[in-house]
Amino acid sequence: MTNLSVRLQAFKLFLTFKAILLSGVFAFGFYVLASIIANLKNVISIIYAPYDFFTKVKLLGIILFEGTFSSMALVDVLFLVIVSVLFGLNMSLVLAKLNIIKRGGRLSVVFGTGIFSIISVGCASCGLSAASLLGIGGAFAFLPFHGIEFYILSVCILLVSLYINLGAFARACKL
Repeated sequence: MTNLSVRLQAFKLFLTFKAILLSGVFAFGFYVLASIIANLKNVISIIYAPYDFFTKVKLLGIILFEGTFSSMALVDVLFLVIVSVLFGLNMSLVLAKLNIIKRGGRLSVVFGTGIFSIISVGCASCGLSAASLLGIGGAFAFLPFHGIEFYILSVCILLVSLYINLGAFARACKL
C-alpha cells in the first residue's frame, strides 16, 4: 500500500462518532477563542458592564457569533471555519493517538508529532493582530492579497500536520 492509502485507511479508522464529536468540540472552542480575540474590546466592555449574568451571556453570544461577521470579512470567516475544523481534526487525532499508544505502553513515542500539531495550529487573524502590536500590520496591506497569504499558509501547515498525524496514527494502530 502507498503512503497516502495507509493514511486514508487510518482516517477511516479514526472517524468514529466520538472522534467526530471531539473534533467538533475542539473546532467550536477554537472558533469561539478566535472570535473573542477579534472582538476583545467589546467582550471586555460587556464583562465589566453592570448587567446580570444571563444578559451578559446573551450579549456575549450575540457578539461572538453575529459580531464576527461584522468585524471580519466573509473570506476571513470562511478561513476561520476551515482552520477551526482542521484544528479540531488534528487535536482529536492527537488524543486518539495518545490513547492508543497509552494502551500499548509506549506513550513517549507520540510527543514529536503531537507537539508539531499543537504548534502549527493558529488563525491568521490572531497572527495579524499580534503582528500589528509589533507595528508591522500596515506592511500586510502591501501584500498582493492583503494578508490572505497567511490564511493559506495556516491551512497548508494544518494539512501537513494532519498528514503527519495520520501517519503516526497508522503506526500507533499497528502497536
